Amino acid sequence: MSINKKQTISSLIRKHVFFSTLLVIILLVTTTLWVVFISYNNIIQTESDFFHSEQKELIKNEVQRTLRMIEEHRQEWYDNYKKNLILETSQAWELATTILIKQSAHHTPDEIRVMIEEALVSIGFFKQGGIITYPQSNGSWTTFDGTTQITINQQNIEPVDSITSQQIQTLFTKGEGFYTGNHPFRQDSDGMPVKSLFYVKRINALKILISLGNNNSTLQKEVQKEILNTISKIRYGRAHKHYIFVNQMDGKALLIHSDQYKPGDYINDIIDPDGINIFDAEKKAALQDKGGYVTYKWFQPNRSTYSKNITFVQHYKDWDWMIGGHTDRSYVEKILNTQRSELKTKLIYILWMAFILLIIAFVALQFYIYNLNRIIKLQVRSLLRNIGQAIHNDTELPDKQYLFAEFCQMAQYINKIIQEKQYTEKQYKISQNHFQTIYEHAPVMISGLDENNKLVLWNKECERIFGISQKAISKHPDPLSLFYNSEEAKQVKDLVNKADGTFRLQVVKGSNNKTRYQYWASFKTDENWTINVGYDITALKQSELKWNEQSRFLKSLIKSIPNPVFFKDAAGIYQFGNKRFANLIGRQEEDIQGLTVYDVSPPKIAEKYKQMDDALLKQGGVQVYESFVQDAEKGQQYFFFNKAVYKNLEGEAAGIIGVMLNITDRKKAEVAQAERQQALEEINRTKNLFFSIVAHDLKTPLHTILGFTYLLINAYNSFEVEETKRLIKTINYSAQNLNNFLDGLLTWVQSQLKGSQLELSTFKIIDKVKHELHLLQESIDAKGLLIENNIDISDAIEAEATMISTVIRNLVANAVKFSHRNGTIELNSHVHLNNLVVEIRDNGVGICKESQEKLFSTDVKTSTTGTESETGTGLGLLICKEFIEKHQGRIWVESEPNKGSSFFFSLPLEKRKKEKE
Repeated sequence: MSINKKQTISSLIRKHVFFSTLLVIILLVTTTLWVVFISYNNIIQTESDFFHSEQKELIKNEVQRTLRMIEEHRQEWYDNYKKNLILETSQAWELATTILIKQSAHHTPDEIRVMIEEALVSIGFFKQGGIITYPQSNGSWTTFDGTTQITINQQNIEPVDSITSQQIQTLFTKGEGFYTGNHPFRQDSDGMPVKSLFYVKRINALKILISLGNNNSTLQKEVQKEILNTISKIRYGRAHKHYIFVNQMDGKALLIHSDQYKPGDYINDIIDPDGINIFDAEKKAALQDKGGYVTYKWFQPNRSTYSKNITFVQHYKDWDWMIGGHTDRSYVEKILNTQRSELKTKLIYILWMAFILLIIAFVALQFYIYNLNRIIKLQVRSLLRNIGQAIHNDTELPDKQYLFAEFCQMAQYINKIIQEKQYTEKQYKISQNHFQTIYEHAPVMISGLDENNKLVLWNKECERIFGISQKAISKHPDPLSLFYNSEEAKQVKDLVNKADGTFRLQVVKGSNNKTRYQYWASFKTDENWTINVGYDITALKQSELKWNEQSRFLKSLIKSIPNPVFFKDAAGIYQFGNKRFANLIGRQEEDIQGLTVYDVSPPKIAEKYKQMDDALLKQGGVQVYESFVQDAEKGQQYFFFNKAVYKNLEGEAAGIIGVMLNITDRKKAEVAQAERQQALEEINRTKNLFFSIVAHDLKTPLHTILGFTYLLINAYNSFEVEETKRLIKTINYSAQNLNNFLDGLLTWVQSQLKGSQLELSTFKIIDKVKHELHLLQESIDAKGLLIENNIDISDAIEAEATMISTVIRNLVANAVKFSHRNGTIELNSHVHLNNLVVEIRDNGVGICKESQEKLFSTDVKTSTTGTESETGTGLGLLICKEFIEKHQGRIWVESEPNKGSSFFFSLPLEKRKKEKE
């Protein structure tokens, strides 16, 4: 093959560079376009998914919040409705009872019923939906609504929805309560009976049921109207333009915001363009357990287009409502389409720019290849010319001036031939220069003795430290005498002769006769020279002495501080603590070093301190907090901690310095202030309770006394002697209740004013029990109750006798009050853990669990009527709890409805008995 047919370097490079660059550009443009497209498309899709998910969650939350609002409104309406029924019925019952009391001696029961009916007509009781029911001699029942009477029996009633004879008999037995049924005198627009909720109260003497009930559906429509009005104001979503809609499950719209439809329209036949019956789809979704979503197209008449809606609907079973919320997907799809259009525009723009850049790159590449071909030719000519000159002049080629590695490598091979010739001389000169530089400018002292022990080396560092030049010290007959005495000089000569390379500390005398501290070592060379190397540590030694002096000063300062001060390293190990800190942890000062927080504190507190130290070392700065500390001298104390991070010269956390301040007195003052504030709140609560009790419980007996004294004054001559005695006995009973109330109230107030001071005495509990049973004997005999007194006659306590008598009297009186006639009351006692436990048990009506939790609460005054309508003040159990707790005792109750109750209280036994045991 001829030389002309071989490829040149420049032509080969031109081909490879052209095709490689073209391929790289195409790949880069294609990859860029694909990455941009995928990235934009993913972003758009992510935004779309996020928006739809967010909107779906929004409408679901709004619908469920609306359902909770409806339920709260309904419950509030129902509670108020029941309270109103109880109030109105009770007022009518009290009026009827008063008439019965006044007129029972002069009129027959039928005449009294007529008087009661007339009185209830006068106060509008029947207009509110009230009725009166009483039995007939033939076993049927007569119901009266103020104008009309209806006879009820098993043949003319609907037993499911109306009140039946059995229901009436149940209400007579129970005395009062609620029942739901058809109102016997009211019908709706279709002539159907109106279902109502009634509250019934019984008058035993006349066998009359007084009841009041209203139309549930009418009241329900009112609350539905109010709720719909509230729902119509709810707005949410983008710019608060969305709303909640309400439909009946039969297709009637109750709340709708549309230009096509209005409330009252039936919308169960609306079909979207895709053939979806919108209402049927929403109804199916609403009937799911937790509601569901529906997607459809809704016509917008103002834009003559369809919007893509998503709704969430849920069924409200009680009213058969469909509650829903919606959002419009068209808005977000419009945004997404705009973004997609912008993406296409950007991709086209990038494609054009890539095409233009490709053309520019192609032109530039052709120009670069042409220029490269020219440079290669020049480099070859230069290489050949420089080779000839280097051989002729015995100099190296300028190998780094060539652009191509092959040319540089060729020049390097040629240079090796020349370098071998110059190597020995060059190395000698370099070694000589290096030694001279090190010797003259080394930061250590260098001296040398030749084989005749003549001083031949004395560098500039020696001249600077000792203040003597090499010339001067070389002329001195014994240079060591300048720095050492004769004995020291002899030791130095021995070390120099030994020359084992070990550095030893030597104390020498400088040019100004000041003591200097130096380390020296000696070495032997192959030529039997002795080289001495030394470095001066005088400045370092002085710094060390100064540091020790400052350290002693700081330790003295810290020891004089009256507060506990400590220092621990980064590992949490104590390095130092002053005397106050040592006393605090019960150690000696010299024993502190090496301890950790686990050695001076309980495990849980130590773990807390360790965590706080780690946080301080990590974050830096200052850490301030308060904590309890077990003082070895004073017991538990409250300290204020102020800790800071100590850093070393490298700026790293090296440990923690802490100062502690005893703030126990301040904390005690804060606790005392809190206790005073609590006492003031308790006094205010007591005041409010006192006023509420006086306002409520004084009225009832006073009204009774005033009413019956008025009857005696104005109609005394019309009453028989027995009737007059009965009225006077009733007045006396009310006066006794009032007197008992005032006694209890004054006793309770006196206990509040007396505070925690008690006038203690030792007595047997059996004596107080017998005394109180004697006082209550009349009430016990009136009900024919049997008292079983099982109190141990030997049990004695140390307490305030008056208070304990009051507790026993109240608990026994309550047992009498809630016992059935001819029942039994037990009084028991036993000793448990040096406490006397007394139990008063009855087999009466019992107390439910919910009421038991309120019995001893000072926030709620409870007063319940007894089994024979006995009344109370509501103060008894509050006084018992107050008095028992003043004696460090405890009071509690165990009860079940209809099975009776057991009230317990426990008190410490007398001191003498405790000592014997």
